[in-house]
Amino acid sequence: CAPLDQEYNHLKMESTGINRQVYSGNLLKSMKTRLQHQLDTICDGDENTTKFDYHRAISATKISQLEDAYLGPVYGFDSYLDYYRKTSSIFFLDGIAVPTLIVNA
Repeated sequence: CAPLDQEYNHLKMESTGINRQVYSGNLLKSMKTRLQHQLDTICDGDENTTKFDYHRAISATKISQLEDAYLGPVYGFDSYLDYYRKTSSIFFLDGIAVPTLIVNA
């Protein structure tokens, strides 16, 4: 699925309703599992690593909180909003010179 506008998606996923209850919770759980794997692999299991804020990330109750504590520092983004804005393809669509079909499922 192409991340067209991650900031918009974030707002929809964190609003009340089925998305937050089902999808966001499951995604956050799988992200925390991946986070633990990364800690064990990259940081030798050191929960006090300086590469990212492990304790803040693992205690996150929202995806954006985990992304702010983990993805931002690890991949060089200032915040989760900076990450969303720099990785959303919607800002690059006007640079495509040929007809393009984007399929999202």
